[in-house]
Amino acid sequence: MRLIYLPQNEEEKIKDILKNSDRVHTVIIASEYGKYKKGDYVKTLGGERLVVSDTKVLRSFEDFQKECTHYPELKDTNLEDIKKAFTHKKIEIIELRKYR
Repeated sequence: MRLIYLPQNEEEKIKDILKNSDRVHTVIIASEYGKYKKGDYVKTLGGERLVVSDTKVLRSFEDFQKECTHYPELKDTNLEDIKKAFTHKKIEIIELRKYR
């Protein structure tokens, strides 16, 4: 099982979402991009055990804006930071499900 690195505030948000849902989506940028494939088992620093159930590579900020509307947990994402990231980094959305 591989360790998935998430910002601490995002890790807490994921924990909260998983209390009421069996899946959650997160944005992967820069050095973590491409590390996680569908079917990978991952563990957060906080101990949550998850499986990657889907990945979606985004090619542009406009793609992100279209996709993030489908994921309520991404609606509070700082869009200006994401827009800046697209100028020099690759971005993907991954879906994580509870692993029992």
